[in-house]
Amino acid sequence: MIQISSYFYLFSVLILVLINLLIYFDRGAIAATASLISDTFELGTVEEGIISSAFMVGYVLCSPLFAQLPSCLGNSKFVIIFGLGVWVCACLVLMISHWIPGKFGYAALLIGRILAGIGESAFAPLAPTILDDISPVKWSTTIITLYFACIPVGIALGYGVAGGIGEFIGWQWVFLVQALLMLALLIPTCCAPTRMHPTKLALNEEHARKSDQGGASTEELFQIRESSEKQMKREKKKTRNIFLNMFQLVKNPIYMFNVLGGTVYTGVIGALAFWGPSFFSEHLEIDLFYANLTFSVLSVVIGLSATWVGGAMLSCLIGNRERNVALIKGRKTSYSLLCCFLCLTLAAPLGLVAFVSTNTYVCFTAIAIGEFFLFMITSPMNVSILSSVPDTLRDFAMSVDIFLIHFLGDFPSPSLVGAAASVLEKAIASYHDGDTLGGRTNKQIAFAITMGFLWSFLALGIVFFFVAWFLSFRKYRKESRMEKYQEIEVDISDDELQSTRD
Repeated sequence: MIQISSYFYLFSVLILVLINLLIYFDRGAIAATASLISDTFELGTVEEGIISSAFMVGYVLCSPLFAQLPSCLGNSKFVIIFGLGVWVCACLVLMISHWIPGKFGYAALLIGRILAGIGESAFAPLAPTILDDISPVKWSTTIITLYFACIPVGIALGYGVAGGIGEFIGWQWVFLVQALLMLALLIPTCCAPTRMHPTKLALNEEHARKSDQGGASTEELFQIRESSEKQMKREKKKTRNIFLNMFQLVKNPIYMFNVLGGTVYTGVIGALAFWGPSFFSEHLEIDLFYANLTFSVLSVVIGLSATWVGGAMLSCLIGNRERNVALIKGRKTSYSLLCCFLCLTLAAPLGLVAFVSTNTYVCFTAIAIGEFFLFMITSPMNVSILSSVPDTLRDFAMSVDIFLIHFLGDFPSPSLVGAAASVLEKAIASYHDGDTLGGRTNKQIAFAITMGFLWSFLALGIVFFFVAWFLSFRKYRKESRMEKYQEIEVDISDDELQSTRD
């Protein structure tokens, strides 16, 4: 019975992972087809950047609402299904906008992107906590890593596949394909569980140890699960006050500095994802199709390998040394943030080389290595969010994190980069009254300076992650010492009891 149930849970995990892959495929698709969409509606650089920002309007405004709804409704599955249905409608609106002329077509396009953001905001905050709950204990970190590996892989596939479809048969058909694929995934989603896996015995160390040793029967496992779920439901009733929840997060400095670091990281990645193909096409003077294809292949290979390396490294660092639930979470948080700090520190100088060099091989090599270190923190950054807050606040903490990193990160960054490049290009043109300077066009120079300045913001992220790591490490070390003192006291008590009996 346990074996069949395990397969069912793992199938549900696969469905959620594929949905996440398709959602991030859409992110890459809109970036790859941005130039084609711009040609269709005759857009400028600023209007093109607003396409990405429109998505974030729906995304950041609705994610806290959808994260709070499961506490009121008692089931997160209905929220996810509703959101994915809205996402399908958004894809259809995007497809239809191609045939709407003029500014009305552009307005329909923006409405479609806002709807896509609303749909995704119902899935993104809830899926990681569902995966964490339904995954078998020993596979939990691996599954979370697989889920977040879909971010770079999905975006990269969107660059390559959607870019090719857009070039050969039209960008509008990309969104029809996305809608059909999501509809196919919606059906099994209706059957996916949202409760704990039978062997996910949280909140009770003794039961967890018994399960790990294989000493619990199937009936006992389900009884333990039911009691754990009842306790979780009682605690979740206390988290229905959104203001109290927010206060608990704000007074958690580890969480807040983690979010600030993630905000800087997301802003840089978001702008690079949107402008990357266009920048390399302009900067290296290569065809946009080949820029999309190269950027796609690099992102797929590097994103997948780096995310797995980051997840594997985190799993090795965390290990299985602790039996205390609080110490396990503290160890996860501390080592996750350490990974974020080190990887961002290594990535920062490499990107600057890519934006300065005009040699194709040097440029792509530097950005590839820089991206590798950036994508390595995908899993650690999200694991640290889940482990730095109480279990009953995970949904809300993830939604607030999503709101802030996108509202302050990749919501404004594409538009700001586009506007800055446009202003800088005009300033350079007025400075020397010409179209070229030193063999480079004004647009190439403006793009290179703007992207280099954007990348330099990673220095702020390094500072934020370092502070978060330092605070988490100090807290973990303090809890470890308290645990050792308690063990010593228990041993002394046992010895005294034994001597009394003797």
